[in-house]
Amino acid sequence: MTLSLLVIEDDPTFNALLSRALGRRGYTVSSAQDVNSALAAAQAASPVGIVLDLNLGATSGLNLIRPLLDIVPGCLIVVLTGYASIATAVEAIKLVEVEAIIAAFDATVSASFADAVPPTGNFMASR
Repeated sequence: MTLSLLVIEDDPTFNALLSRALGRRGYTVSSAQDVNSALAAAQAASPVGIVLDLNLGATSGLNLIRPLLDIVPGCLIVVLTGYASIATAVEAIKLVEVEAIIAAFDATVSASFADAVPPTGNFMASR
């Protein structure tokens, strides 16, 4: 069984790079670059995991966590950011249960989705 992932990243180059890298690791990958296309893609693909950029243009990716979990309950969400801070981590923890806060992006995304059935919860990673 191939796991379905959704990459939500507003930088088209990084979105394509990350989507391609996850695809090469055997995942079926959908991608979105803004809030509306992210919600539509989540509805269409029902991914088991979502890679979510913290900053989607003028919108905080954290604002998408609840709507995404309403569409796909129990999916694993990895939040990526180049602007990690304690305040951001606290905000994410308040939104949902966080199982781990991971400081480095190096192989984090792939490792987070390594299991065939993802655990309930969310992760925060810094790129």
